[in-house]
Amino acid sequence: MGCSTKPQAVVSEYPRIMSLTEGRRKMSKSDPDDMSRINVTDSPNVIRAKIRAAKTSMSLAGDTPEARNLKTIYRAVGGTQEHQRWPAFKAELVDRLVAELGECQ
Repeated sequence: MGCSTKPQAVVSEYPRIMSLTEGRRKMSKSDPDDMSRINVTDSPNVIRAKIRAAKTSMSLAGDTPEARNLKTIYRAVGGTQEHQRWPAFKAELVDRLVAELGECQ
């Protein structure tokens, strides 16, 4: 299955999105580790698994490259809430990513 419309480049104020497994490398479809990226054709369950497995810091206040990356992705898909714990944050992030990519699945 593919998207019904051709993807368009988006230029925004957000910095480059980094790998879900290594916060210092950019997210790339050429990375051999499929868990490092969100593909537009990933099912909601696959997106959920990838976000759950994404590296984070010990707390949401942590300032690791991986934590900053997930927060950047969250803001890029319209997230604005403050969360106290990673599970709630990641659950909302998954919902937003699935909604954003829904037409491609």
